[in-house]
Amino acid sequence: MTSTSSSSSIPLSLLSATLTFDIKTQQEDHVFFPLQMAQKTGNFAITLPILDNKNWTRWCIQMKAILGYQDVADIMEEGLPILEEGATEAQRNAHKQNKKRDCKAICLLHQIVDNAHFEKIAGSATAKEAWDVLEKYYTGAAQLKKIHLQTMRTQYELMQMEEGEKVADFFIRLITHKNAMTACGEKMTDATIVEKILRAVSPKFDYVVIAIEESGIVENMKIEELQGSLEAHKQRLNERIKIDPHIKFFKCRHQRNEDFVQRIRVENKEDILI
Repeated sequence: MTSTSSSSSIPLSLLSATLTFDIKTQQEDHVFFPLQMAQKTGNFAITLPILDNKNWTRWCIQMKAILGYQDVADIMEEGLPILEEGATEAQRNAHKQNKKRDCKAICLLHQIVDNAHFEKIAGSATAKEAWDVLEKYYTGAAQLKKIHLQTMRTQYELMQMEEGEKVADFFIRLITHKNAMTACGEKMTDATIVEKILRAVSPKFDYVVIAIEESGIVENMKIEELQGSLEAHKQRLNERIKIDPHIKFFKCRHQRNEDFVQRIRVENKEDILI
């Protein structure tokens, strides 16, 4: 495969990588090629974060999506199928294609990890071996993962919306925690998360919570829909706060005028009596 002279491969030491996809063709030699910028019409560039010691959960989610797009996710998860003795010509050709796909997957892994992580997987012969090394490094043994998940469950149940916290910020905080739990094997539905949010929001949203619960739509409600409802309620409160001072001002001014008129009437009445 060739590229233009202005294209160059990405050094491992860089803290970000760019992957170019050809959206016009799915030929084996043109599915992807690492370039610093897209050169051909019909290509688009995606910048991926390099795996370091702080972004495993996010990196893992992005990598699985990219590997799926490249049609190599099964090779990474299940490993390279073994070619049995006495295999047919078709089976040998299929195995050859699978080896190419495995090389593609491990090549991608090599390019989007930092130097420390590259050293961990440098000796891996297949993409699955490399992935397993990284996964075990971060998730540890099954028992440690279970203990970690129990801790996160407790933190999740205790999570509450803080005083003065914005609705969007609370949702980000809660969803980030939920994603970390999911990465450890926890299965959570939208309905479960919606119920948690309804329990955790501040008291100023109580009447919204009651209305949603009594409507019977919690089971089918999406997280985005709940966030929109709470944001709309908050916006109405903000608008009311802005309007109330003006209403109070005009009420006060009207009351002063009434008092003044009443005082004039009393004075005039006293003058008539005199």
